[in-house]
Amino acid sequence: FMKKSVWIITFLLFTFGIFYFFKSEPKTASKTPLIEQNATLSTDYTKPFRLNLTDKNFIKMQKTKSGFSIENNATMTIFAFFASWCEACRVQNEILNSIAAKYTSNVQVIGVLINDDIDKNATYAFADNLKFPVAFGESNDYFAGALGGVAGIPFMVMFDNKGKIIENFSGLVPEEILSTEIERNF
Repeated sequence: FMKKSVWIITFLLFTFGIFYFFKSEPKTASKTPLIEQNATLSTDYTKPFRLNLTDKNFIKMQKTKSGFSIENNATMTIFAFFASWCEACRVQNEILNSIAAKYTSNVQVIGVLINDDIDKNATYAFADNLKFPVAFGESNDYFAGALGGVAGIPFMVMFDNKGKIIENFSGLVPEEILSTEIERNF
């Protein structure tokens, strides 16, 4: 009788333990990202914003139905999203230096630093000898959100002079492909 009682008690404890384990909510911090995710999903991306640039200038922008309103946008603009720790981004920036030099009067190249230390961002462009201004600060994340997010870097978005998105590129893009897209959309 004693062995039978021990087995029954063990079985009941095991059964209730399994039931409790699967029935209860996890006691982890997993609810925090859900709150942040819901906040991101409910963000109004139609509000005007300003990208601060390393050349002491700034660009005022606002999302519209047809793309973006970009202040003083008389030319095609390429926004290149990158981070200082990204090696592929450094290679892409060399290509963008060449594009900026080649199409000086027709194309504006703007670097957009994301996932990086803001203090480090301000000096990054000068350390890598970039030939184009770089946006830094919290507005960069807002801009990325307004585009629908940036899944990976390097990532580039090409706008015409009316603020309409012409093309976007993920990953490292050769100069020849960028030049072809630029010349096709003049």
